[in-house]
Amino acid sequence: MPETEETPKRVKHTRPHPNACQPTIDDLMAWEADGGCEACCEEGCWVEPDGYCPHGYPSWLIVMGLI
Repeated sequence: MPETEETPKRVKHTRPHPNACQPTIDDLMAWEADGGCEACCEEGCWVEPDGYCPHGYPSWLIVMGLI
């Protein structure tokens, strides 16, 4: 959908949400096996390993510098 004055622009965050819990190495390994990753938002959105969630937060792999 094209952005208009009625649709807000999505902000891409560069830092994790303050309430997001950093994953463990076991979490990262399980996500890799599932082919995705959680985003670093408090909702724990599921995203592509190099993706951003609808709230504008990147995957933990991006934040941790693994991608």
